[in-house]
Parts: sequence; structure tokens; C-alpha cells
Amino acid sequence: MQVDPARAVFLYPVTFASNRNFCAKILEEWEQKAVALLDSREQVDNRQELKGVVSLIGIAKRAVIKEEAGDSHLILVNESRVVALLAADSAAGVFKIHSLVFSPGYLFVEKVPLLRQVIPLIEMFALGRGCHKMQVQMPASSVPMFQEVGFSNPEVIKEAMDLTRLKRELPEGESLKTCDSARKECFYYHEFSDVDRGL
Repeated sequence: MQVDPARAVFLYPVTFASNRNFCAKILEEWEQKAVALLDSREQVDNRQELKGVVSLIGIAKRAVIKEEAGDSHLILVNESRVVALLAADSAAGVFKIHSLVFSPGYLFVEKVPLLRQVIPLIEMFALGRGCHKMQVQMPASSVPMFQEVGFSNPEVIKEAMDLTRLKRELPEGESLKTCDSARKECFYYHEFSDVDRGL
């Protein structure tokens, strides 16, 4: 059967004790390609997305180097690019999506059917590690897409923040109030059930 690379999704279950070198090598290759594109003089349409990928690879590399006790990790890849670093916290029974790269026309925005295919795979990984809930943190602008695939309603909350640090990071002329408002994010708490397996 022919596989369309543009729609292919690869899931790398990462048990770092056995796959540490393999994962580190792949992440290094992706990082080099992304950085080379950013540094080139060529016009790059998805420059902001590439910056996000480079940042995400950095998170993944640190996770490979420093294994967190009790956590199992999964790297979700689309079109040879890192899309998400996922972690299953067996002690808490929660599967967390640490980071997602959102981009118009990319995996999670216009390819909802593809996301429907991914959810059961994520569920199998999580259930195999004793997790029964999934927690997704995302920008408010991404809410409609997750509602379309049947996630429960999100709770919009203020991010807890260190006001001293936040004031120091504020761009010139921006008030704390506007910055505080912009930092609202959505958290989805999604319980796995038999219904999900029919997606």
C-alpha cells in the first residue's frame, strides 16, 4: 500500500534506557536540518514554525539526556519533523502533551481526520503506562479544532505567574494587564473511554 508522506504520522515510543542513543541521533539530525534552513538565505515560508520545531527539539533533547523518574515519553513526528513531545506520568495517572507545534495548514489545524487517527494511538501508549486521562494545554485559538474531534469542553484559566519576572519581561509600552490577558490558555482534560477507540 502506498503511503502519502504528507499524511504519515510516526510515533516513537521512547524508553530512554534502551533507545537513548537512537533518539538522540534522530533529534540531532532534525535540529541540524531546521537550523540550516533558518540560517540559509533562502526564503522560508514557515520560519516561525521552524523556530518552534528547534525549540521543541531542545526540550526533547533535554528529556533524552535527563530522564525524569516515573515518566515515559513519546515523540510524535509528522513529515520528518517533531510535532509534539508527550509524557505519561504513571504516578498521577495523567498523560500530558508537553508541547505542540501549531501552524495553519499543518497537522493539527486542517487535518482533523488525521488527529482522529492519532488519538487512539496516544491512548494505547498512555493506557499501557497506567494513565487514564489526557491533559492538553494549548492557545485559546486552537479550541475549535479540538472541539471538532470530540474533546470535552476546555477550562480557560490564568497561568500562575511570578509578577516580578513577568514585569521584567514585558515589552516597552505594554501593560501588565494586556500581557496577563494574552497569557490565558486552555486546558483540556480528556478521559479515555471505549468511545474513543471508535474514532
